[in-house]
Amino acid sequence: MEIEELKKKHDVQVDYLEDFVRIQVGETKTAETYKDLADVVRNYDGKIVVANGIMGKATKEEFLKGEEVIDEIVEEINPEWSKKQKAAYVHYKMGKLITYAPDFHFVGKYANDFTAGTRNIWKSLAEGKSVCNGITSIQRNILARVGINTRELSSDTHSFLLVETEEGNIITDATWDLSNTLFKARPMYFGKTYEQLREPERNLSNAHKLENPPDNVIGISDEQLREIYHSIGLTNEDRTFRYPIFEKFNEVNSQEFDSLEQKIDTFLDMFAQNFSEEATHLSESRTMLERCIYEFGIDPKDLTTKFVYTKDDEACEEPYLAFYINDEKMKNQIKLLDSKERQFKDIQLKEFDQEYTVHNLDTVKPFWKRYLEERQESQQRDIEENDKMI
Repeated sequence: MEIEELKKKHDVQVDYLEDFVRIQVGETKTAETYKDLADVVRNYDGKIVVANGIMGKATKEEFLKGEEVIDEIVEEINPEWSKKQKAAYVHYKMGKLITYAPDFHFVGKYANDFTAGTRNIWKSLAEGKSVCNGITSIQRNILARVGINTRELSSDTHSFLLVETEEGNIITDATWDLSNTLFKARPMYFGKTYEQLREPERNLSNAHKLENPPDNVIGISDEQLREIYHSIGLTNEDRTFRYPIFEKFNEVNSQEFDSLEQKIDTFLDMFAQNFSEEATHLSESRTMLERCIYEFGIDPKDLTTKFVYTKDDEACEEPYLAFYINDEKMKNQIKLLDSKERQFKDIQLKEFDQEYTVHNLDTVKPFWKRYLEERQESQQRDIEENDKMI
């Protein structure tokens, strides 16, 4: 099929630019549309890029890689499943496919580029990272190919999904469930009513606040949710979720250690060895590791986590996950997760300060500076006290 034939048959926008061709296609077209589009892109000799709506652009290689991922998911979906089952499966797959990688992962001033690749369906799938409205677009695209109507729900700060089923509309938020679905835990944001989403946010957040909440929304009970996921092969026989990290955590927590530091180091080593693939999903690993470390008795106010970058990474493209525990025996060092080497390493505060920094647009003072200053002040007081004694 030629480009002009594709344009006429499927009503896609084609722009012939100076150095390349840009095809813009909606995210909820039919499976036939994307099959014909893939044939055109695959056989085109020149430079060609694909955008879903106005969201970024995927290169030929990224588009075809993304299509491979989508084809695999569609192939895994049983045509006999109900719409709820299909939506539940796609919701669960997002944790495996995508890590949340915002283009504003720092506190304070931020840049928000709405043409960024994290919002392009195929580029996101090829790179394995996206943001909330990119994740919503991926879900809508896959579900459209299996005949399910959806609608994006958008607040001022967040995007999630409305799915039409045989029994009524259901709301899902795969972004907020990425950590749970990556680690095979129970999804917490599938089949919530609008009121259930908003209740814990009262006076705290407007993430799910909508000017016009959708009608005919049904909720899914815990029992129904477990039955749905059991029916598509994603739970144990007793309808519990597999959640392997929970078992590993219990193994470590049940052992006797000489110190809290030794227990935490053992747990982090276990995590790096047993969940090395999950460790490449930094945002979701951060959430899960925080949960586990709190269970060791660490007060949340004594645990600080932060994405940091080497000082020679001026574009802030390769984040590392830093952990700081304000415990007497651990407070002079940072525990750093290197997702490429898939291991943790301990770095003394002074050395860490020399090698790493926060995002270059972060307006908040790096958390470790305060601890360095406190340490220096303490050392200075010790020197002064010794001088008085001499």
